[in-house]
Amino acid sequence: MIKILTAILFTFVFVSGAYGDELYTECSYCDSLDRVSLAKSTAVNEGSYSQATGGTVIVFIYDDTLSQLFKYSVKISIEKEIGLEHIVNATEISLSTNEVSAETELSNSKSYAMSVVFDIEDDVADSVYDIIGLSSAQAEVIDDFSGEFGLEEKIETYISTILSIVGKVVDVNFVIQVEFSDGSSALFKITGIDGYGNVTYKLSQATADGNNIPLTNSDYLDNQDSFTVPSESIEDFVGAMNNIRIPVSYNFSSTETSYRCSSTVDDGTVTLTCTRT
Repeated sequence: MIKILTAILFTFVFVSGAYGDELYTECSYCDSLDRVSLAKSTAVNEGSYSQATGGTVIVFIYDDTLSQLFKYSVKISIEKEIGLEHIVNATEISLSTNEVSAETELSNSKSYAMSVVFDIEDDVADSVYDIIGLSSAQAEVIDDFSGEFGLEEKIETYISTILSIVGKVVDVNFVIQVEFSDGSSALFKITGIDGYGNVTYKLSQATADGNNIPLTNSDYLDNQDSFTVPSESIEDFVGAMNNIRIPVSYNFSSTETSYRCSSTVDDGTVTLTCTRT
């Protein structure tokens, strides 16, 4: 079952492909200067050109915010006198008729796939807490939503449309939102397409009880968030933290309404202490 959302969700993902002189990438909330800068860096870092003489790379940028496809011709020159430094100029050029059609297909595919929430069946997982730190549980959730015909069809159209105009896909913004029966949710992002056309996903965000739940130990060390967790969820929360090797100290009591969980870090080791509120 799916539920329509009014908001569109975006995230950064990476899709690998073959090197070429026509590249595809995406951005959100980028102005004309941002796009020129992105076109230049994409061409230099990912394009196929001579390291001795330079060359011209075509870069397509799809702007999520505008639902618009832009095309740039990026000329790369090599200045030997100053240590083979790249001299880069980017010029926006017009889309061909086929590329205008591709722009429409991209917009339609993304607006559909990114505006739905896929409900996860209870026999797969009751809560996002159940999949934190557990790759096998995450794989079962992916299997549950990825077979949805509407989603599968739109992703296939999205990818084939991109590959019809370029030789290499560098960056795309494509996430799938799922919801569990306890009201918690997760975002999965597309991370690759293999040679057989199979889509791979990665858990990119988990939300439960109003908290963004860390997905790895390093995630928590980077952010060191504090959490307010209702008593009915505290054991699930503790289990999820243990799965990513974050020990939690707490005294459970069913009479308490919630717990406040804060961290201490000692020699790079983080411990959460949850106290009754």
